[in-house]
Amino acid sequence: MQFSARTSELYTEFATPHDREKETVYTHDGWSVRYADHAAGRYHTLLAGDILTLSPEYRTSLSRTAAHILTEYLNGAACVLICGLGNGNITADRLGVTTCSRLSLNGSLPGGRTMYTFCPGVTESTGLPTDTLVAMAAECIHADRILAIDALCARSAASLSTVLQCTDTGLTPGSGSVTQETPTQDPETPPPEISTRTMPCPVVTAGVPTVIRTTLPEGGNTRYLVTTGNADRIVDCWSAVLASAILRAMLTGGK
Repeated sequence: MQFSARTSELYTEFATPHDREKETVYTHDGWSVRYADHAAGRYHTLLAGDILTLSPEYRTSLSRTAAHILTEYLNGAACVLICGLGNGNITADRLGVTTCSRLSLNGSLPGGRTMYTFCPGVTESTGLPTDTLVAMAAECIHADRILAIDALCARSAASLSTVLQCTDTGLTPGSGSVTQETPTQDPETPPPEISTRTMPCPVVTAGVPTVIRTTLPEGGNTRYLVTTGNADRIVDCWSAVLASAILRAMLTGGK
């Protein structure tokens, strides 16, 4: 299975006691947002709770806050490539694909900006590296920003399906699917990376943790990726929030 790249709350992997002192929490439209700015990059974590229990009005409010965060990262880019990463045939991994399917506007937008959606699929299906396909698409449309949407692997059960994380550190497609039985990457071959360092323009990533690694009683020491029984509804809800946030960020600057 091809799952996502980054773990939820990734910045804690880089945090030192001094780094943690730089983390801040603020509110926007009533929602709590954790912000951290480390050497690796910026991280915004929007604390949403159980999205399935939110009323339509609260989901709209959540989308406004997500748009506010995305606007800061997009920084007024004139041409944005929205990449829906992941395997659309796997429920917990189709967040990016489903989000792109909800974005019906492609090309020129009111106000002079342009936006295109692109779902590169997974290497197991296409035979082509995901990062290569994304780079080619960005070059084709002369993108000023790449916004990669992906499902994430939670670091804790509390974060599973309850947070949205945005960052400018980039990601490595499929790295979230690594288990203890996965062969080690060939040291001579660099892992595929979608980041500002490897792409033709700056990269922003946004995602929701839809799976978590755990050890099952019958599985010995092997850690498996598991998800919730209502992952389909969760992905549908989050994809709607993200699609609305992206349009709001592109059309109104997050207002």
